[in-house]
Amino acid sequence: MAESKYLNHQIKANTVLLIDETGAKLGNISLKDAVLKAKEKGLDLLQVSESSLIPVCKIVDLGKLKYEESKKKHVHNGDMTKEIRIGFNISEHDFQTKLSHVTEFLKKHYKVNYVLKLKGCPRSQVGQAIEKFHKFLEPLTEHATWTQPKQFDKTISVMLMPKAKEKPQV
Repeated sequence: MAESKYLNHQIKANTVLLIDETGAKLGNISLKDAVLKAKEKGLDLLQVSESSLIPVCKIVDLGKLKYEESKKKHVHNGDMTKEIRIGFNISEHDFQTKLSHVTEFLKKHYKVNYVLKLKGCPRSQVGQAIEKFHKFLEPLTEHATWTQPKQFDKTISVMLMPKAKEKPQV
């Protein structure tokens, strides 16, 4: 977010330098009035700087701000993770569709949490489900690496890591 994480009445000042949601400087105003202006617009007051005697506060849409920052963080870290779920009794056509989605994500260098749901699968067939899951993984050996699948109560899952692109030989 910004330097400070103080919101609305958490701000510890009587007067703040207020900036509205468009970036316009509204001047020094009491904290009570600044919070009231933000609430009237359905927004929040965020303290963005503590560097002076009068803190700088901005009227913001906190949900939108958090979303944009998490989006930036994912893009910069390259840690985008997708999840693909398949059922125990998935049809061949549906499986091929899911497989193409997984392959696309791996080509874009996303990690993929690949999950087999065991809903409706009797516990006596868990061994068969694990075998089936390994068969589902076989077509992905060209695009991904993974560790041993983990079994939970009603799912079997594995994190697929995209294989690094090979550098062309000169």
